[in-house]
Amino acid sequence: MIWTTPIHLGSHRVKNRIVFPPISANWAEADGSVTGRILNFYRDISRGGCGMTVLSGTAVSRDGKGSDRSLCLFDERHVEGFKRLAGIIRENGCFASIQLMHVGGQGNPQFTGFTPVSPSGLECRATGYGSRALTTDELREISQKFAASAGLASRAGFQAVELHLGHGYLLHEFLSEHANRRRDVYGGSAENRMRLVLEIIEGIRQEAPEILIGTRISGEDYLIDGINREVNRIMLPILEKAGVEYFSVTAGVYETSSLKHEAMALGKFFDYARDIKSFVSKPIIGAGKILGLESAEKHLTENDCDMVAIGRALVADPFMIEKVKKGELYNRCTECGECQYLRHHKPEMSCPQWETSYD
Repeated sequence: MIWTTPIHLGSHRVKNRIVFPPISANWAEADGSVTGRILNFYRDISRGGCGMTVLSGTAVSRDGKGSDRSLCLFDERHVEGFKRLAGIIRENGCFASIQLMHVGGQGNPQFTGFTPVSPSGLECRATGYGSRALTTDELREISQKFAASAGLASRAGFQAVELHLGHGYLLHEFLSEHANRRRDVYGGSAENRMRLVLEIIEGIRQEAPEILIGTRISGEDYLIDGINREVNRIMLPILEKAGVEYFSVTAGVYETSSLKHEAMALGKFFDYARDIKSFVSKPIIGAGKILGLESAEKHLTENDCDMVAIGRALVADPFMIEKVKKGELYNRCTECGECQYLRHHKPEMSCPQWETSYD
């Protein structure tokens, strides 16, 4: 079976091709620190047999939080909890990556306490909040914050950082003509729209040269002037040349959420991944409602991607992989949607299939 075979990310050997993706649970402390609940959850996930874990979207600043109890990593006080978390993941033989993000113009002031910021000061149709355009001095500060957070992640023991370039968050907004209407060196051409991301990558390489850099990218935004195949054919080879070692493929922004879920149900996310494999050489992580290892194996066999992310199925039973290996029954995801807490206006992630509360 292909999913059981190792794969290399940069110089790192990952034991198999199953990835637990960056699923937000909203379980952090109010200041973004790691809680016991998070430690317990990722202990089970890493023991359960996946080859790689990507820690959920972690904010690089106070105003960058995606929810009221998002993880944050921008202060010395955060480091100890993340060190324990990285240690738990790695001691169970799992490759440890952490997703770094800034919510950008899709931010909710009720969560962050800050006015949302974006490339061009546009209103987010999904949230109804306006945003403030960032100055060039502020962009330099944001670049430094991403690099500093990567340095803290490296000190904590994470082997990779994943820049969130999708879902309409700040770095995605800069890449997309839909959100980026700037007339300075950070707007206009594809090369200019990439400038902030490339500066961040260079900053990370200087701050934490030993850490691997991956990205979460959008295969399709479902917007006329958003990210799509043509834009990716320009941008992704440039990111690869800049040092990106893996691409994790997703799709959609807040305002196209319904189209995103329709496309996911039809398997379109793997179409995007397969196409991206044709013009970059680094490993591609495919995703999209994979509820069992047989589906993961199918996509790997058909060369849609190099690794497969399994999210909700591992939320329902973190030990699914080990149980399948032993021929044991496991708790199957019923697709009830309880894990998508923001979509259902709930305060945090939950799953009726859990056998433990993780408290």
